[in-house]
Amino acid sequence: IANQKYSNVCIGDPIPTASPVVQTPSPTTSPVTSLPTASPVVNNFVVLPRGSSTKCSGAYLPVSKEDCVAAGLAVGGILRNGSMLVGSGSAWPEGCFLSTHNDNAIVFSTNPNPIANQKYSNVCIGDPIPTASPVVQTPSPTTSPVTSLPTASPVVNNFVVLPRGSSTKCSGAYLPVSKEDCVAAGLAVGGILRNGSMLVGSGSAWPEGCFLSTHNDNAIVFSTNPNPIANQKYS
Repeated sequence: IANQKYSNVCIGDPIPTASPVVQTPSPTTSPVTSLPTASPVVNNFVVLPRGSSTKCSGAYLPVSKEDCVAAGLAVGGILRNGSMLVGSGSAWPEGCFLSTHNDNAIVFSTNPNPIANQKYSNVCIGDPIPTASPVVQTPSPTTSPVTSLPTASPVVNNFVVLPRGSSTKCSGAYLPVSKEDCVAAGLAVGGILRNGSMLVGSGSAWPEGCFLSTHNDNAIVFSTNPNPIANQKYS
C-alpha cells in the first residue's frame, strides 16, 4: 500500500551518454581534423542526510536560489502550496534544503547563522555528470569516405527519491532499483549505511524495494515486504 511514512527510491529517466565512434579510413584518406566543442554538463543533485550539515561544502557545491526548485524536485521534494518557501528561519541550514521531517517541502534559506537540524536535509550539487563532446569533422577535398561504426551507448541511471509516504513502490515513470543497485542508488540521493551496511528485511510497515528511512537517519533499506504500504516515515 501507499503509506505516508515512506518514500521509494527509483530510477527516473536515464541520462544517455553519446555513443563513441570508431573511424575506419581508407588507405588513401587525408588527415581528418576534429574540432571538439565544449562538453555540456548535467548537474547531479543530491540530498544530504538529515541534520548532517549547516550548508553544502567540500565536495558538495551549493545550489543557487534560481536552481533550488529544480534541484529539490529532482531529489523528491515538493512545492508546498505550489511554491518554494523562502526565508531566514533561525533553526534552518543555509541555502537549498528539504523539510524532510514533514512533507519534503523545498525551502531556500538566507539564515546568516545556519544550523544543522535533524528536521532538514541540504540539497547540493555532487559530482557533475559530463556528457560526451560532439565532434565536427573537417575532411580535406581528397578524403575518401569514412565509415563510422557506432558502439552501444552507455547509460547513467538517474536515481531519484520520491516524497515521503507517496507510494508503496516504484511504478509508472519510475523504475524499481534492484537489491544489487540499492546501496549505490541510496548513497546517490543522500542515504547512509547504518552501521556500515544496507538493511534488508520485510517489515510490515515498509514500502517495496529500495527506500530511505527519512524520518530517522536516512538509512538505506531494501524491503521484500509482500504487502507494502506507503508510510510517512520512508522515501
